[in-house]
Amino acid sequence: MEGQLVPQWDSPLDENGIRQGTPFVSKGADNLKNFIQTGWLTVNNINMGTSNDKSDFRVSLTNQRQVGIWPNTSINFNNLQLNGGHAITEKLKVRSMLNVNMQNSENIPDANYGPNSYAYDFGVYQGAWFDVRDLKDYWLIDGVQQLNREYGRTNNPWFMANEWLRSHRKNDMYGYVSLSYDINKYSQVLVRTQATFWDAMRTEKRPVSAEIYGRPNRAGDYQEDRRSLFESNTDLLYTYNREIKDFHIGGLIGGTIRDFKYNSSWATTNDLVVPGVYNFTNSRNPVFAYDYRSNMLVLSGYTSIDLGYKNYVKVNATGHWDKLSTLPVGEQNYFYPSLSVSSILTNYLRNEIPKFISFAKVRGSFAQVQGGLTQNNVGPSYMALGVPHPLGSSIGGPWFTSYDGPSYQNQNLYSISPSYSNLPGANFTNNIANPNLKPFNVTAYETGIDMMFLKNRIGLDFTYFMTLNGPQIFVRDLAPSTGYYQTNINDVVTRKDGFEVALKGTPILTKNFRW
Repeated sequence: MEGQLVPQWDSPLDENGIRQGTPFVSKGADNLKNFIQTGWLTVNNINMGTSNDKSDFRVSLTNQRQVGIWPNTSINFNNLQLNGGHAITEKLKVRSMLNVNMQNSENIPDANYGPNSYAYDFGVYQGAWFDVRDLKDYWLIDGVQQLNREYGRTNNPWFMANEWLRSHRKNDMYGYVSLSYDINKYSQVLVRTQATFWDAMRTEKRPVSAEIYGRPNRAGDYQEDRRSLFESNTDLLYTYNREIKDFHIGGLIGGTIRDFKYNSSWATTNDLVVPGVYNFTNSRNPVFAYDYRSNMLVLSGYTSIDLGYKNYVKVNATGHWDKLSTLPVGEQNYFYPSLSVSSILTNYLRNEIPKFISFAKVRGSFAQVQGGLTQNNVGPSYMALGVPHPLGSSIGGPWFTSYDGPSYQNQNLYSISPSYSNLPGANFTNNIANPNLKPFNVTAYETGIDMMFLKNRIGLDFTYFMTLNGPQIFVRDLAPSTGYYQTNINDVVTRKDGFEVALKGTPILTKNFRW
């Protein structure tokens, strides 16, 4: 019976053509062991460098290849790094660095919930009443129907390994060029431009007859997820450090221009017409496609001052000013400071402090952070637009990448998505923009004392802290009669305070120790 599992027998035919004994089906107590393979990792590197009294240069090339434990899974990394500097004059120096990383995989495994995951399949539904190796010839009808021991909840693992393919390609590039000038031995000016760029593409080929929750027709699909991000930061920085008798004076002042651009697209077929042909023209129903783009500009100014007197007192103060394009016009400028003070009392109050106190230090700090309407990572374009998965099932779960860009949470906009009968439709935002929205605010206070006793054999650290988180940017529900569901407001302040105590010591005394 070609293409089907058949019973096997424990004895041959006798002289009358009759098989003696009882049939049995191949057992699979070691199915997982017989399916997975030994993973391995190789790393190869070659690097060269040269330097003299004015210049230095280094180049490094690394290749890393990893083969996974699941059949037909692997990923390859190639990394190139260039680093060099040159002293144009004794005071004027230039330095640059470039790092390029390329990732490539023809197939990465799925570790999510459902029959699209090996871990789920072997852990939940794979039994020991069959031998997984009997399924290696995985087509029941070539290119149309997979062979499996049962249909409805699982997939043939060899079929998934060779036909259900998820490719991954990503290129990362980072580099900078800096020019520094030593005004004198106390101060320096630095100009630096750095850029980060990456582009990525993931595809998924889901073959006909593949079982996946939410797609009962098993007609197969093809998906593409493309993303690219470019960010540049240009800095101008002046630093100063000097010792004047018993005083230390240090500080910096500078500014940064941050330019951010992100583009992504996501598209999927809606059932394949011809099995095994993976492109968007082979979609039985209209293709679902989404695009998401975002730009952001941040202008920053900052300063920091360090003051110290002997080993008695140290003071640090900072100030940060930002202008952020994601906030409403008129509320884009904000300033947040910080201040910290510490003093070692035993350095100047030795005679006033009991001798059993070996060390005493008091400290206090205040810091504030502000910002708004950015997010750390981003998913597929449909998710960034606030649209649910168009096929009703996110195969393998959404893929998130680093972002740190605008969320468009407080803007009135249209989203284009299929509506009735899968026809294109435009939807106006349900979240009405607040033109008076201000940045979120987080303020932290801390004070404490560090003490050591009996010639530093016993120590006590005590800290009291308080954090005010807010006003935050908070989504508030609106009455449906307004025509909108939500809006953003500055609200909700949470307070967290407490204390920490740490006791440490060295209990063993030496014979020369005196109280």
